[in-house]
Order: sequence, then C-alpha cells, then structure tokens
Amino acid sequence: MSEIVERYGDERALMANITSVQNLMNNMKWTLDQALDALGIKGKERTLITQQLQK
Repeated sequence: MSEIVERYGDERALMANITSVQNLMNNMKWTLDQALDALGIKGKERTLITQQLQK
C-alpha cells in the first residue's frame, strides 16, 4: 500500500514541476533548459520532464 502512495506522490511532484517549467517558459519566455536550470531540476527528473513536454 505504501508503495502505491509513494508512487502517487512522485507523480504529483513530477506534474507540479512540469507545470512550473511550462509557466516559466510561457511567462518569462525562457527556453526549456533555462526553466529547468532555474528550478534546479537535474538527472532523471530532467529527462522525464523533457520527454513529457516534447509530446
């Protein structure tokens, strides 16, 4: 059960970061890399967000 809750929390955090990246890109006219750098997003999460936004 706790595994499901943890996975749900991870998904919600990822979606929140995707929204933050999109907002920075739209409102500040930043590139994807600039938004990711500003939020300090690195590694696997950066790859996941990049993949989601390129769909």
